[in-house]
This record gives sequence, structure tokens and C-alpha cells, in this order.
Amino acid sequence: MIRDADLSDANLRQAELTGARLDDAVLTGAHLAATTLNGAVFWDGDLSNVIAPTADFTGASVVGTKFTNAVLTDAVLVGADVAQVDFGYASMTGADLTGALLMKAVLRHTQLEHAVLRGANLEGADLTDADLVGATLAEADLTGARLGGSNLAHADLTDADLAPADLTSARGLVVGQLLKAHLTKDTRIPARLASEQQVKDRIDKCEAADEKAGPD
Repeated sequence: MIRDADLSDANLRQAELTGARLDDAVLTGAHLAATTLNGAVFWDGDLSNVIAPTADFTGASVVGTKFTNAVLTDAVLVGADVAQVDFGYASMTGADLTGALLMKAVLRHTQLEHAVLRGANLEGADLTDADLVGATLAEADLTGARLGGSNLAHADLTDADLAPADLTSARGLVVGQLLKAHLTKDTRIPARLASEQQVKDRIDKCEAADEKAGPD
């Protein structure tokens, strides 16, 4: 394990860092394009402004790490533990975060167009003003997530848990998307959609199913 390493602006393109442990490491501005970091650990590190398109973070643990303004286009974070990570203003277009743990992560103003977040845990995450156009959020847990100002045009919300997510000022959202999601009366839906009878019926159906299933 390497602690407190300063690798700012380091050129680590296509490096093999599988299983590396770099707690409290500073990699601001480092070049990690196509780097393999499977199972790597970067707890409480600083990877802000890192340039890591197509980097592979599969199964990595980067809890509490900063990725602000990072370039993670088409990066792979499948099953990664990125809880409480700050991805604010990062570019994550096309990134694969299938099954990633993103509880209380900060994704404010993050570019997530066409990103895959299928089955990801986004409980309590802050996605304010995030760009989620065409993103896959199917089966994602968005319980308590904040999506105010986010753009959800063409996003796949099939079986996504939106109770009690805040979508009051979300953009691009249409009735058809909500009819595929799990909604409750605690889900904060834009007024223009909340008044739709189909949406009201969907809420009633979801709550009836929850009641029948009983507590977890």
C-alpha cells in the first residue's frame, strides 16, 4: 500500500494498476487513458481533473475521493464502490456504471449522456443539473436522490426506484418514462406531470404492490 503519494500530472496512460492501493493519493491532472485499475483502492484521494477516458475501474473502491472536472468518457466503473465520491462537473459520457455503489455521491452538473447506470445504487445522490440524456437508469435505486434541473430526456427509468426522489425541476421528463418507474406519493414529480391521471394511477399501483410485498 502506498499512502499520500503525489502523482499530479503523471503520465500513466495504459498502465496496469490492478489491485493497487493508493490511499490519500493525489493524482490531480494525471493521464490515465485506457489504464487498468480493476479492484484498485483510492480512499479519500484526489483525482480531480484526471484525464481517464476508457479507463477501467471495474470493482475499484474510491470512497470519498474527488473526481471533480475529471474526464471519464467511456470509462468502466462496473460494480465500483464510489459512495460519497464527488464527480461534480465531470465528463462521464458513455461511462458504464452498471451496479456501481453511488450512495450520496455528488454528480452536480456531471455529463452522463448515454451512460449506463443499470442497477446502480444512487440512494441520496445529488444529480442536480446533471445531463442524463439517453442514460440507462433501469433498476437503479434513486431513493432520496436529488435530480432538480437534471436533463432526463430519453433516459431509461424502467423499474428505477424513485421513492422519494426529487424530480420537481427535472427537464426532458415525459409521462411514458414515469409509467415504467417505481413511484410513490413521496416522489416529487414536476407539476405538469403529477397532474396526469396515468401518473396518479401508476403511483397507486406501485404503493399497492409495496403494501402487498410488505417490509423488506
